Amino acid sequence: MLAGADRESPLSAEDVDRLATCAFLLGDESASVDLWARAHQEFQKRGDAERAARRAFRIGMGLFLIAHLRSGFRAFNFLTRRLRESYVPRSNTLALIIGVLCAVFGLMAHSVVDFNMHIPANALVFAFFFGILTNPGIATLREESSLEKTVAWLRFALPVLGVGICLWMLPKYPGEYFVEKSRIALRDRHFLEAIGFAKRALGENYDETFWLDRWNKRFGGEKQNPYAYFYIGEANRVIGLQMFNKILRKSYYRPAVEAYLKSLQIFPEDENTLVRLAQCYDGLEQFDDAEKAFSKAIRCDPNLVIVYELYAAHLKLQGKNADMARITAKAKNLAKEEILELGATDLK
Repeated sequence: MLAGADRESPLSAEDVDRLATCAFLLGDESASVDLWARAHQEFQKRGDAERAARRAFRIGMGLFLIAHLRSGFRAFNFLTRRLRESYVPRSNTLALIIGVLCAVFGLMAHSVVDFNMHIPANALVFAFFFGILTNPGIATLREESSLEKTVAWLRFALPVLGVGICLWMLPKYPGEYFVEKSRIALRDRHFLEAIGFAKRALGENYDETFWLDRWNKRFGGEKQNPYAYFYIGEANRVIGLQMFNKILRKSYYRPAVEAYLKSLQIFPEDENTLVRLAQCYDGLEQFDDAEKAFSKAIRCDPNLVIVYELYAAHLKLQGKNADMARITAKAKNLAKEEILELGATDLK
């Protein structure tokens, strides 16, 4: 339309610029460069230096793109012609080496801002790539053995495995989604929302208008995720801490204990859950149960300072000052700094 109007009467500089942009988007780089040059001249005549400079930049961009594409097509045609004329047996070795080199450079670039070679898994990935780079070269033409033919079929095993993992994951996706929403709500101190999301993950509550709830209901909920129970326990525990009335406080500690125990049935060695369970037992004045939970937490992670600090607060509640001093000294030795009486204020 703009081209037809331009043939009838000369377009303004703005319309010529729009026509150049349309030509560029349609892939006609030569026409777009000519039109931008025309728009550049029109803007110069009008004394609009800023717009003229922008069109000059677009002219340069168009020329660069033209040269880049032409050079790329020439290189591609040269490569395909050489491959057709070559007597070297075809092999995927070159493609594999190029891909590995790209992966190595990508990891190196990432390591500039986030060095993670101290993680064994990342170091093994680098070692795997370097192992591929030691390839002796392009394989020569020879008859394949039955073992090689079998191994060749194994290349399809990885995508098949990936599809299988995705299918296995589908029933768990709604539960994972709601557990993550519960974690975020707990972080933002929206405790009732955290409990609600966790119960939706477990399949105990549903919102029939939300498709993920219907999906989760069909699969029976995600009952093997220990964090769903843990977030229920944490929300109840923190709500209880905010209560001044001891009876109300205990009314929140009891469901917290139930949730923590269910979480520990799935993940028995989680020292964080054990410590929180022990704190709730302290709040319920069930000191023997708290002692067992603290002892197991220490066995699970004997070098975690915070466990000893909270254990010392537990002993102080019972008036066991000698034992508290011994545990405090041990915590000081581990931390090499003055102990902070963490947890003691929570239980006052």
